[in-house]
Amino acid sequence: MDQQFVIHTPLMWLNKAETWELADQLNALSFVRERTLTCYHGVRGDGCGECPSCKLRMQGLKQYENQKERREE
Repeated sequence: MDQQFVIHTPLMWLNKAETWELADQLNALSFVRERTLTCYHGVRGDGCGECPSCKLRMQGLKQYENQKERREE
């Protein structure tokens, strides 16, 4: 390679719940939830709900929502 480069991966060390929390802190929770794609079948938003990626995404979102609810009590 002629030039060196650095790849930044700020979400790499965050779990799914922490990623949802960050999206919420950045006022981007609905954008991330509705417009991003993690589904193996190409379904945006909440996805198909059946593939491993969708299940992991929903598990992380539910975990974040539960943590947020407990903090607000």
